[in-house]
Amino acid sequence: MINYSFKIKNFSFVNPTNPPGHNVRVVLQNDTNDGLLNVGIGFYQKTGNKYEVTVFIAMVTDSFRISDGQYVVLMDGDTSVLRKMDNKRLVDVDTHP
Repeated sequence: MINYSFKIKNFSFVNPTNPPGHNVRVVLQNDTNDGLLNVGIGFYQKTGNKYEVTVFIAMVTDSFRISDGQYVVLMDGDTSVLRKMDNKRLVDVDTHP
């Protein structure tokens, strides 16, 4: 995700310590034998260079709902794809490596 934040303009996944209103959540996805593992996470800057990661949800389902404007990182071994939900369509933004 750090790689994507350097490469993609306006992609930021770190929230301030106490974000006003809605905070940024990213969904990490990985294909498993039982279905698609979806982990909703939020990153928060605490002090200086210390961060906190909060896991909001983790579930295996192929029908996980992604909100409009939300980012997804689909992981497969050493590669990943950054996707964004845009007007109810999941669009590939970038890949790594």
